[in-house]
Amino acid sequence: MKINLTVLYNFPLHYREPIFLKIDNFYNVDWYFGDKLHDIRMMDVKKLNSFNIFKTHHIFGSRFTWTKGVINKKTCFNKNVLIFGDLNSISTLCVLLIRKFLLKKSVVWSHGAYGKESSFIISLKKKYFSL
Repeated sequence: MKINLTVLYNFPLHYREPIFLKIDNFYNVDWYFGDKLHDIRMMDVKKLNSFNIFKTHHIFGSRFTWTKGVINKKTCFNKNVLIFGDLNSISTLCVLLIRKFLLKKSVVWSHGAYGKESSFIISLKKKYFSL
């Protein structure tokens, strides 16, 4: 029996396709993706068993984004949720805060610290990833 998993990822990156397909084969996955990320090519999401693409908006022309539709029953209440930890995504931050408030565990998939950030950014990332 496959474990149910919800994955919230900012964009279906073409170079992540092999790992996404392995995850999709191993788990019963509901995929939630944003629709754009600069000039990086999108993978063929039709290869996944289930996927949802949502419109991503830049907030007031800044680097911060909001992906409409990702705050929903599955991303906030499901037991097993894997979230791409993008500090620029306000909607993802909201999902993490809602899950923290509801005492639901979340796994954040991210690059972590790059090493050249200021101490303020590193402390901000630590707080973000602790959600």
